Amino acid sequence: MDFLFSILQDAFFGGLAGIGFASISNPPKNAYKYCFIISAVGHAIRFILMNNDYHHFGLIAASFIAALAIGFMTVFMARKAKCPPETFSFPSLLPMIPGMYAYRTVEAW
Repeated sequence: MDFLFSILQDAFFGGLAGIGFASISNPPKNAYKYCFIISAVGHAIRFILMNNDYHHFGLIAASFIAALAIGFMTVFMARKAKCPPETFSFPSLLPMIPGMYAYRTVEAW
């Protein structure tokens, strides 16, 4: 039960981050709900792959699989929303960038 709550919490905050990044590029109003859904599902996929008890994926592999899922969802959702897929893919992929890992990499370089 705690794992399910953790997944939902991660998905919710990933979706909020997706809306935040989408608002920078000024998309149409109907695109915000798609950005939320795609970001939430992508972030939840990465969380599940990194934190399950059966097979633990690393950060790179889990982010890659989640990014593939985001790419497939954006193509599908773009037809429904009648917007270009980039409207959803870029804001949905930005929360996938692990900020602390990227900061430490640049700091150590």
